[in-house]
Amino acid sequence: MTGLAQDARDFNTLAEFLARRDVPRLDAAALQNALGAPRADMVLLFGGSLPEGCRLAGQLWQQGLARKVMTIGGVGHTTAAFLERFESALPAGHSATEGECMKEYLQSAFGIPEEDLLVESASANCGENVRFALRILQEQNALPASAIVLHDSTMQRRIGATLDRWWPENTTRFVHFAAYRARLEAGERGLAFAPNRIWGLWQPEHYMSLLLSEIPRLRDDAQGYGPKGRGFIAHVDLPEEVGAAWQRLAERYAHLLRLRPTA
Repeated sequence: MTGLAQDARDFNTLAEFLARRDVPRLDAAALQNALGAPRADMVLLFGGSLPEGCRLAGQLWQQGLARKVMTIGGVGHTTAAFLERFESALPAGHSATEGECMKEYLQSAFGIPEEDLLVESASANCGENVRFALRILQEQNALPASAIVLHDSTMQRRIGATLDRWWPENTTRFVHFAAYRARLEAGERGLAFAPNRIWGLWQPEHYMSLLLSEIPRLRDDAQGYGPKGRGFIAHVDLPEEVGAAWQRLAERYAHLLRLRPTA
C-alpha cells in the first residue's frame, strides 16, 4: 500500500468512528426499532452540521419522521465557514448566528411553521450547545421523550459524549445520525474526496484537520475532554485501530493538528 493510500485509509478510519450513526438509515422502521415509535418527538440540529445536515433535518420533518426541530448554535469557530457554504440558500438579510440561520432556512425551504421550530442561538461551543438547549427545553416544558441528533460527521461522536455528560438521565432517547459520511481517496495530486453529493462539504484539507484534531479531545486523559481531563464530556472508548491510525497521521500531518481550549 502506498503512503497516500494508507493515509486515506487512516483518515477514513477516523471518519467512520467519529461519524456515529446508530441506525443504517432514517426511516419509520429504523426509528420504530430504535425508539419504539415510527417518528421522533424532535430533531436536535447542531450548528456546523453543514447545509447537508440542515436539509436532512427539513426532510425528516417533511416526511413526518420528527414532530419538531430545534436548531442549536450561536457564533463559534465554525460559524464563518458554515455560513460561507450556506449563503446561497439563506434568505436575504439572514441572521448572524447558526441557530437562527438554520431556522430561517428551514422556514424558507420547507415551510416549517413557527410552532414546530425551537432555536438556541447563544452557545459558542459544544458544551454550551447542549447546556443552553437543555435549559430552553426545560424552561418551556418541552423536553422531548425522543430525539434524532444531527451534527457534522466529525463532531457526532463528541456531541453524543456531551449529551451523556450533561443531559438528565432517563428523560430522552436519542438516535445519533451523522449528517453526512465522506470518504477520502488517494489521487495524483494527493488526497481528495471520493465522488459524492454532499451539500457544502468542507475542503479536503480542512476536513482532514477536523478529523485529526478531534481524537485528542475525545481521549480521557489529562489533556482530553473526558472525566480525567477537562470534564466536558463523558468517557469515550477509543478503539485500538483508531488510535493507531491517528498516531500514523499525526506524524505525517502535524501541520493540520489544531487544539482548542473550549469544549
